[in-house]
Amino acid sequence: MRILKYFLPSVLLSIVFFNILPAYQTDNPQVDSTINAFMTKWDLPKGTFTMAYDTTILYSKGYGVVDIVSMAPVTTESLFRIASSTKPFTAVAVMKLIQEGRLKLTDTVFGPRGILSQPQYQTILDSTVLDITVKNLLEHTAGGDDDCCQIDPIFNQR
Repeated sequence: MRILKYFLPSVLLSIVFFNILPAYQTDNPQVDSTINAFMTKWDLPKGTFTMAYDTTILYSKGYGVVDIVSMAPVTTESLFRIASSTKPFTAVAVMKLIQEGRLKLTDTVFGPRGILSQPQYQTILDSTVLDITVKNLLEHTAGGDDDCCQIDPIFNQR
Protein backbone atom coordinates (compact mmCIF):
# COMPACT_ATOMS: atom_id res chain seq x y z
CA MET A 1 0.00 0.00 0.00
CA ARG A 2 2.95 2.31 0.61
CA ILE A 3 3.83 2.23 -3.10
CA LEU A 4 0.25 3.14 -3.97
CA LYS A 5 0.26 6.04 -1.54
CA TYR A 6 3.47 7.63 -2.85
CA PHE A 7 3.92 6.35 -6.40
CA LEU A 8 0.45 6.47 -7.91
CA PRO A 9 -0.44 10.00 -6.76
CA SER A 10 2.85 11.37 -8.07
CA VAL A 11 2.24 9.73 -11.45
CA LEU A 12 -1.31 10.98 -11.72
CA LEU A 13 -0.75 14.47 -10.39
CA SER A 14 2.74 15.33 -11.64
CA ILE A 15 2.02 15.78 -15.33
CA VAL A 16 2.95 19.34 -16.20
CA PHE A 17 2.31 20.92 -19.59
CA PHE A 18 3.76 24.33 -20.40
CA ASN A 19 1.84 26.96 -22.39
CA ILE A 20 -0.28 24.54 -24.40
CA LEU A 21 -3.52 24.82 -22.49
CA PRO A 22 -6.40 25.74 -24.83
CA ALA A 23 -7.74 29.21 -24.11
CA TYR A 24 -11.36 27.97 -24.32
CA GLN A 25 -11.07 25.53 -21.40
CA THR A 26 -13.53 26.06 -18.58
CA ASP A 27 -13.74 24.46 -15.15
CA ASN A 28 -15.18 20.97 -15.04
CA PRO A 29 -16.90 20.38 -11.66
CA GLN A 30 -17.02 16.59 -12.14
CA VAL A 31 -13.26 16.34 -12.80
CA ASP A 32 -12.48 18.84 -10.04
CA SER A 33 -14.59 16.88 -7.55
CA THR A 34 -12.86 13.62 -8.45
CA ILE A 35 -9.36 15.14 -8.20
CA ASN A 36 -10.15 16.89 -4.92
CA ALA A 37 -11.51 13.63 -3.43
CA PHE A 38 -8.38 11.79 -4.60
CA MET A 39 -6.13 14.44 -3.06
CA THR A 40 -8.07 14.37 0.21
CA LYS A 41 -7.98 10.57 0.40
CA TRP A 42 -4.21 10.44 -0.12
CA ASP A 43 -3.47 13.62 1.85
CA LEU A 44 -1.92 15.43 -1.12
CA PRO A 45 -1.50 19.18 -0.61
CA LYS A 46 -1.01 20.08 -4.28
CA GLY A 47 -0.80 18.72 -7.78
CA THR A 48 -1.73 19.10 -11.40
CA PHE A 49 -4.02 17.04 -13.56
CA THR A 50 -4.05 16.84 -17.34
CA MET A 51 -6.44 14.84 -19.46
CA ALA A 52 -5.55 14.38 -23.12
CA TYR A 53 -6.72 12.38 -26.07
CA ASP A 54 -4.39 11.77 -28.99
CA THR A 55 -2.57 15.11 -29.25
CA THR A 56 -5.32 17.29 -27.82
CA ILE A 57 -5.40 18.44 -24.22
CA LEU A 58 -8.98 18.18 -23.03
CA TYR A 59 -8.51 19.48 -19.49
CA SER A 60 -5.59 20.72 -17.45
CA LYS A 61 -5.63 22.40 -14.06
CA GLY A 62 -3.58 22.96 -10.92
CA TYR A 63 -4.92 22.15 -7.45
CA GLY A 64 -3.82 23.43 -4.05
CA VAL A 65 -1.16 26.03 -3.29
CA VAL A 66 2.50 26.05 -4.31
CA ASP A 67 3.58 26.69 -0.71
CA ILE A 68 1.79 27.64 2.47
CA VAL A 69 3.82 30.83 2.95
CA SER A 70 2.97 32.57 -0.32
CA MET A 71 -0.38 30.80 -0.76
CA ALA A 72 0.19 31.10 -4.52
CA PRO A 73 -2.14 28.71 -6.34
CA VAL A 74 -0.78 25.76 -8.28
CA THR A 75 -1.02 26.28 -12.04
CA THR A 76 -0.34 24.02 -15.00
CA GLU A 77 3.09 25.67 -15.14
CA SER A 78 4.05 24.83 -11.54
CA LEU A 79 7.12 22.64 -11.20
CA PHE A 80 7.02 19.42 -9.17
CA ARG A 81 9.59 16.84 -8.21
CA ILE A 82 8.40 13.62 -9.78
CA ALA A 83 11.16 11.56 -8.20
CA SER A 84 11.34 8.15 -9.82
CA SER A 85 7.78 7.89 -11.05
CA THR A 86 8.83 8.04 -14.72
CA LYS A 87 11.43 5.27 -14.46
CA PRO A 88 9.03 2.37 -15.15
CA PHE A 89 7.73 4.11 -18.28
CA THR A 90 11.26 4.74 -19.54
CA ALA A 91 12.29 1.15 -18.81
CA VAL A 92 9.29 -0.22 -20.71
CA ALA A 93 10.07 2.03 -23.70
CA VAL A 94 13.73 0.90 -23.68
CA MET A 95 12.75 -2.76 -23.42
CA LYS A 96 10.32 -2.33 -26.34
CA LEU A 97 13.15 -0.86 -28.45
CA ILE A 98 15.32 -3.82 -27.47
CA GLN A 99 12.53 -6.24 -28.39
CA GLU A 100 12.24 -4.56 -31.80
CA GLY A 101 16.00 -4.88 -32.34
CA ARG A 102 16.50 -1.10 -32.43
CA LEU A 103 18.59 -1.00 -29.25
CA LYS A 104 20.79 -3.34 -27.18
CA LEU A 105 21.53 -3.31 -23.47
CA THR A 106 25.22 -3.27 -24.36
CA ASP A 107 24.95 -0.14 -26.56
CA THR A 108 27.07 2.72 -25.27
CA VAL A 109 25.29 6.01 -24.72
CA PHE A 110 27.95 8.70 -25.19
CA GLY A 111 30.85 9.29 -27.56
CA PRO A 112 31.19 8.98 -31.33
CA ARG A 113 29.82 5.40 -31.35
CA GLY A 114 27.19 6.01 -28.68
CA ILE A 115 23.46 6.43 -29.05
CA LEU A 116 23.86 10.15 -28.38
CA SER A 117 26.47 10.71 -31.07
CA GLN A 118 25.30 14.20 -32.01
CA PRO A 119 27.88 17.02 -31.72
CA GLN A 120 26.30 18.58 -28.60
CA TYR A 121 27.05 15.38 -26.67
CA GLN A 122 30.70 15.11 -27.67
CA THR A 123 32.29 17.44 -25.12
CA ILE A 124 33.13 14.79 -22.53
CA LEU A 125 35.37 15.76 -19.64
CA ASP A 126 35.58 12.30 -18.05
CA SER A 127 36.51 9.46 -20.42
CA THR A 128 34.81 6.87 -18.18
CA VAL A 129 31.51 8.28 -19.45
CA LEU A 130 32.28 6.68 -22.82
CA ASP A 131 31.84 3.23 -21.22
CA ILE A 132 28.29 3.86 -19.94
CA THR A 133 25.77 1.47 -21.49
CA VAL A 134 21.99 1.38 -21.68
CA LYS A 135 22.07 -1.40 -19.07
CA ASN A 136 24.15 0.80 -16.72
CA LEU A 137 21.55 3.54 -16.94
CA LEU A 138 18.62 1.18 -16.34
CA GLU A 139 20.35 -0.42 -13.36
CA HIS A 140 21.85 2.79 -11.95
CA THR A 141 25.32 1.29 -12.20
CA ALA A 142 26.95 3.96 -14.38
CA GLY A 143 28.66 5.52 -11.38
CA GLY A 144 28.99 9.20 -10.66
CA ASP A 145 31.38 11.82 -9.46
CA ASP A 146 30.87 12.07 -5.71
CA ASP A 147 33.63 14.68 -5.48
CA CYS A 148 31.80 17.06 -7.76
CA CYS A 149 29.14 19.34 -6.33
CA GLN A 150 26.37 19.32 -8.90
CA ILE A 151 23.52 21.76 -8.72
CA ASP A 152 20.07 20.22 -8.86
CA PRO A 153 18.20 22.07 -11.65
CA ILE A 154 14.90 21.96 -9.77
CA PHE A 155 16.39 24.25 -7.11
CA ASN A 156 18.43 26.40 -9.51
CA GLN A 157 15.71 28.07 -11.55
CA ARG A 158 16.65 31.38 -13.15
